[in-house]
This record gives sequence, C-alpha cells and structure tokens, in this order.
Amino acid sequence: MAKYFKDNFDWDFGMYLSQIHLVSSKVTESIRKFSECLSNQKDEIPEDIEIIEDFGSVEINSELSSSLVSLFENLKSEAFYNSLLISTYSFLEFSVLEYCRLIEGYLKKKVRLDRIDKDGIFKAQKFLKKAVNLELGSIPNWDEISNYRKHRNIVIHNCANIIQNSNKPIEKQKDYEIINNNEYLEITSAGYIFIKNIDYINNLLNISSNFLYDIVEKTKEKFTSDKNKS
Repeated sequence: MAKYFKDNFDWDFGMYLSQIHLVSSKVTESIRKFSECLSNQKDEIPEDIEIIEDFGSVEINSELSSSLVSLFENLKSEAFYNSLLISTYSFLEFSVLEYCRLIEGYLKKKVRLDRIDKDGIFKAQKFLKKAVNLELGSIPNWDEISNYRKHRNIVIHNCANIIQNSNKPIEKQKDYEIINNNEYLEITSAGYIFIKNIDYINNLLNISSNFLYDIVEKTKEKFTSDKNKS
C-alpha cells in the first residue's frame, strides 16, 4: 500500500512540479521581453508621435515604462503566485486524504473517513489518530504547513488582505507575526500580502513531499508493530 501510494505520488508530484517551473519561467520571460519592448520603443519613438490617434500624444518615458513593468510584476505576485499557493496546498491536502482512503480500505472500513466531521487536512488529522493512533501534529513540518494554510485562507477568504478587523492596526491583525516574519512575504500599508519570490512556493512543495513521506513511514511502522504484536 505504502509503495503504491509513494510511486503514484512521485509521478503526480513530478508532473506538477515540472509544470510549475515551466509556467513560472514563461511568466518571468514574458515580463522581461515586455520590459525590453518598452525600452526599445522609448529609444526609437519620438516623444510627440501620436500612438493613440483619438487621444492625442503619448510620451513613453522611463517612469511610465517602469510603472508598467512594476504593474506586471505585481500581477505576477498577486495572481500567479497566489494561484500557485492555493493549488499547491490543495495538492497537499488531496494527497493526504487519498492516503487516508488507502488506509481505510486496508482496515476494511474499521474507521470511515467520510464520517469524520472535519474538512481538509484536519479531516486527515482526526482520521489518522482514530485509525492508526498517529498524531499528525507530531510530524516534522506540521507547524510550517499550518502557516501556509493560514496564508492560503487569507488569500481565499479575504482577497490576500490581512486586515480582518478594521478597528485594529495591521500589527494587531490575526496571523500578522506569521506573515511578517517570513522573508518571502511582504505586507503593504493597505494590508495586502505579496509573495516576493517563487522560492516560497518551492519550499511548500518540498515540505509537502517530506511531510507525506513521513506520514507513510510512520503508518508503516505502526502497521508493522501491530502485526508483530499479533
């Protein structure tokens, strides 16, 4: 069972990881080419040329070029990186729950996953405790994964803005310390959270892989121990 899960996970994880790196490189390259295009236009087009016929002249200066590039960089952080955060964390939750279903089949429905009154990773946490007496919170990287979950919830439920109570300053908002202390994240004065680097997503991918492997090894140990006792 464990080998089957790990082999399938390795394949799915590898495909997902390669797609992320491929798309990420394309986005970065597109922004680079866009920046080059603006720079070339600035060098070649006279300032008084009518680029937009109905709206008069448009001056392509360095400030405008920088602003446009900055806009696209922000879109990359806000839209692309946030979507990667959501999909990567969902991939982790799905994989953990799939492993729980394998255990459920192995145990002949001694414990039913669909009867666990929790959602997402907390459903897996409660199931594994009941099924094999495994404390998910004792697995390395649990705290870091919990921090990613909190960030992901802010993105989904509050449009990536940390301000949930307008009567409190940003520094007093829930989970402020977790977000502010992460070197890959930035909080604007308006409360919006930006992912500054793709390494933030890569780190989640790495710890997700390690986390799942640790769960598999821990359950193998418990099954082996129970078999030896019987």
